[in-house]
Amino acid sequence: MKSLRKDKRKNGNKKVLILGVGNRLRGDDAIGCLIADELKKEDGVSVIDCGTTPENFIDKVCSLNPNQVLIVDACDFKAEPGQFKIFPESEIEKIEQNLISTHTLPLSLSVALIKKQVDGQIQLLGVQPGNLNFSGELSPQLKKAKDRIVKYIKDLIKKNERR
Repeated sequence: MKSLRKDKRKNGNKKVLILGVGNRLRGDDAIGCLIADELKKEDGVSVIDCGTTPENFIDKVCSLNPNQVLIVDACDFKAEPGQFKIFPESEIEKIEQNLISTHTLPLSLSVALIKKQVDGQIQLLGVQPGNLNFSGELSPQLKKAKDRIVKYIKDLIKKNERR
C-alpha cells in the first residue's frame, strides 16, 4: 500500500484530510462515518464526516487545501467483509460502480470538483461490507475491522509526518 504523499505547505505542515462517507442507518455502509468519528478524537488529524453527501463538503475541503485526501467508504471489491484496500484517484471512477450507492451524486464527480481546486493526491480507502441492511449496526466482521482500519490510517499519517 502506498503511504500518504509528503508535501509541505508554507507553514511546514503536511495536510492530510480524511473524509468519512456512508449511511449510518445502513449497516456496514456506516463504516466511513464511524472511522471518521474515531479519527476526530486524534490531535492533528483533519476529518470531515460527509455522511451520504460528500458533494456538500467540496468548498470546505478546498478551503483546507490538503496535500492528501483519503476518502473512507464501503466498497464491494469482492473481498471478505472487513478487508480494505487503497484505490488511487485514477481507479475511483472505475471502482465507483461497486461503491454502496447511498450517495446523492457519484463520488467521482465530487473528486473531480475537488481536483479542480486542490493540487493534492486523492485516494479511496474502500472497505468490503458484509451487511447493508437498515439495521444501524455493523456486521461482526466490520466491528472487528474498524479498529484495525483506524490504526492503519493513523500509521499512514505518522509515516507521512516523519518524511
